[in-house]
Amino acid sequence: MNDTIDFRSVMIHLGLNMRQKAGNYACPFCFKKSFTVYPDEKAHCHTPTCKWSGDSLQLVCDVKSISRNDAYKELGLALKENFIHIKVKEQTYDEAKIELAKDLEFLAWVRMYEGFYDTPYRIDRRVLEEKTGLNKSTLSKIINGQVGNAKTWRTTLEVLRGSIDIERLKKDLLLKEKYFERLLDDEKRGRDIKKYQIKKKRRSKK
Repeated sequence: MNDTIDFRSVMIHLGLNMRQKAGNYACPFCFKKSFTVYPDEKAHCHTPTCKWSGDSLQLVCDVKSISRNDAYKELGLALKENFIHIKVKEQTYDEAKIELAKDLEFLAWVRMYEGFYDTPYRIDRRVLEEKTGLNKSTLSKIINGQVGNAKTWRTTLEVLRGSIDIERLKKDLLLKEKYFERLLDDEKRGRDIKKYQIKKKRRSKK
């Protein structure tokens, strides 16, 4: 993203030590005052035995020992509650075009996700409405790729990326009909097979 999550606000959200010494913070991993936050909203620890580096998402992953998907969820909720914020940078027309194209591709996957999965894996739109703080109409417009308010668009996309596991969808799509064959092993779906099944008619005895 060209609009990046403010690294320092994430540090505050995680309860890290915000006292500085010569422009550096205490590293949350080696605790040395050698943790530098750079203008691109990434950080690096200059201690030779540590050398941690990454963005705010990686920081959440490593501090809490959670997956990137769970870190996305946490950042999405924190954005909604205004515990952290996005740092907006200027964009050229071409930069905006590239970033918007990436967002639109992701939203296409979101729509496929909703169409592919049945319960319990399908995402409930009402849950997404709560997470984003948007009403049904506004959320629907964004998921369908209609750009309105730029900030609302970006914060909503962050929440969606943390809520919907697109990589799972991509893997399940590769299984083709095998994915659905596994679902049909369920007892309830077994009844569906019997309804679907064409049986040979018995000849009536004369």
